[in-house]
Amino acid sequence: MRRLLIILLALVAGVGTLGLLELSRPAPLPDTVEVVQSDTVRVLVFNRDMPRGTIIDTSGLIWQEQLRSAVSASMLTSETADAPYPSDIVGKLVRRDVLAGEMVRRDDLVDRASGFMALTLSPGTRAVGLSVTAQKLAGGFILPEDRIDLIHTIMGDFDRDGRAGSFSQTILENIRVLAIGDTPTSRIAFRTPDQQENAASRTSEINMTGDTITLEMTEEQAEVLFSALASGQVSLALRSIDDHGPSRVVSVLGFEQPEPPAPVEVILPPEPPQQPPEPAPIVDVPEPPEPPKRSVRVISGGETTIVDVP
Repeated sequence: MRRLLIILLALVAGVGTLGLLELSRPAPLPDTVEVVQSDTVRVLVFNRDMPRGTIIDTSGLIWQEQLRSAVSASMLTSETADAPYPSDIVGKLVRRDVLAGEMVRRDDLVDRASGFMALTLSPGTRAVGLSVTAQKLAGGFILPEDRIDLIHTIMGDFDRDGRAGSFSQTILENIRVLAIGDTPTSRIAFRTPDQQENAASRTSEINMTGDTITLEMTEEQAEVLFSALASGQVSLALRSIDDHGPSRVVSVLGFEQPEPPAPVEVILPPEPPQQPPEPAPIVDVPEPPEPPKRSVRVISGGETTIVDVP
């Protein structure tokens, strides 16, 4: 009985020792997960070409993979391809013409509070209206987004033979047409990219007539146009689609800036002749008296000589 008791005590002591050893064993460390950042990031770009004034919607945006080292702070980025587009981007207008694949920057966007014609104008230009007739509009075939030349015609007796003649010259070249009457350019603002494409395809299939034409000009070109309207008639000439080049002033003959007036010469009355100064009175200055002369008598060898000493 005593032996059985000793065996039981030994077993209990062994189990207790094993339990203590198990409790004192340190807990295993969790496996460390190394996070490696990718060398690329997704950048928000335009999904298609858009003219100035187009409304940005989700069909015109896409996340494009780009090297992280080539991304600037002004670009909009995402780590995943299915990230939602920024809510402050969708619904705004593009400030300038953009191309597919071009990075989206907030500086290129503007709120929808701006007027549509102001958005269609190129930087540094003005929208100028001109009264026209169907004949001047080439029978209605001059359309928005066409390019035209403006020809100035004046009447007068140029050779002074008593008979009136005419003289014409091209004054403006390659001017962009913004609108005919109340029909604006096909690059209409406040439209989505799909609506822009549909509007552009429809506009090219019709002809237009109206009482006015709206042109895009610089300040200098507008001044030449209004000077021509005040002195004669202005006609429109449609240019070929293959004629490329910037808009410019071709001739300013007759519209030169007036030269500044020559300075007026001020003629002062002649000054009265001055009397010559009277000569100073002549004062006789007495000559100083001559010093008295002194004589010395020199006796030499029995001879006597008188010498004057000054």
